Amino acid sequence: MNKEYCIIVMKLINYFLDNINDYYQYLSNDIITGICNNELIEIPNINLYGINASMKNHYIYYIINKLTKTKFNHKLLRTQKYNINVNNNNVEFNVKIYDSYQELNLLYKSNYDRHIISKYILNIIKNKNYHYDKHIIVLRDFDKLNFNAYMSLRRSIEVYNYNVLFICVSSNISKIPDAIISRFLNIRCPCIDKKALSNFVLKMLEDLNITHYNKTDINKLIKSCDNDINKILFKLDADNFTNLNTNTNANDILNNDDKLNNNVSDVLSNALNNSLNINKEQVKYKDILKDAVKNHLSYLKKTKKINLVLQKNRAFIYRITYFNYSNQEILEKFVEVIIKYFIKFLDTSEIIKITAETDNNIIKSSRDVYHYEKYLLTIYKMFHLTD
Repeated sequence: MNKEYCIIVMKLINYFLDNINDYYQYLSNDIITGICNNELIEIPNINLYGINASMKNHYIYYIINKLTKTKFNHKLLRTQKYNINVNNNNVEFNVKIYDSYQELNLLYKSNYDRHIISKYILNIIKNKNYHYDKHIIVLRDFDKLNFNAYMSLRRSIEVYNYNVLFICVSSNISKIPDAIISRFLNIRCPCIDKKALSNFVLKMLEDLNITHYNKTDINKLIKSCDNDINKILFKLDADNFTNLNTNTNANDILNNDDKLNNNVSDVLSNALNNSLNINKEQVKYKDILKDAVKNHLSYLKKTKKINLVLQKNRAFIYRITYFNYSNQEILEKFVEVIIKYFIKFLDTSEIIKITAETDNNIIKSSRDVYHYEKYLLTIYKMFHLTD
């Protein structure tokens, strides 16, 4: 079932992104509406910032649709591996490629982010785009680059601004150097208000012919998801698209119109596939974080090879942060799960201490992943103190 659920759970996300132009009126941002009335050649570089519960990650698709006069189709998005040579080291990274834009997240290549900018991105933007007025480059987790990467990007913008539009997504713009911030139109993306979310959900359910929700149900759903549009979509997906026939062949589903492609869906699907072992009868959005944490802690407890642990830790961090939980929610869930399931193996007072330290370090730093890796490695060592 696990594989089947991974495929089905993304139906609603893909549907939403493919039809974002139709739903934008319920989720609109006045500044974005204004800039999208202009031509691509006239648009300044854009930095969409706000909490993960906002529309910042989804507005990208609407902006690109409007500026390129196209309609996003998740089936046409693909992930391609590229390599660059840095001091005789082969550095491999992924790029999501669509007809009208390319997308990178350099957070997990932080030792090489400036090299990827100076060697890969620069090589693209210095050449003319023959299909559109400008190249469009999407950079996620923009507030988590290294300083030298920002400076490399600054030079690229200064020289080739006429030939490229950067659309970036960040959480905390105070972590981005002023020299970069001044070269972007910074658009704050707040959470969508309850009334707008309610109208949006009503319209989407109507379009999908899902009739078993009334207004009270929808308001309860929105409240339970803390007005987080991502959680709302995941919860609706889990509640409405998991009734599979037990004889369903996963390959058959993969080959139909719900085939997963390499957008945000693949990250979330892999997270479910590799980190969660959830039966379809048990699938609830609120359980995803708990099960992911519990499964990973079990892995840390039973695995003794440090090289495997380091790889698994980074993959786990990447997956779980894509569920749009706050750092506080993630760390609190670790403490909760440890106390409930691993109390015999770990010192609770020490766990609380390192959790508080990690929370404090994340608040002060722009490199969340490093502190999560240190946190997980410390827990791993605590599991194996007597080995």
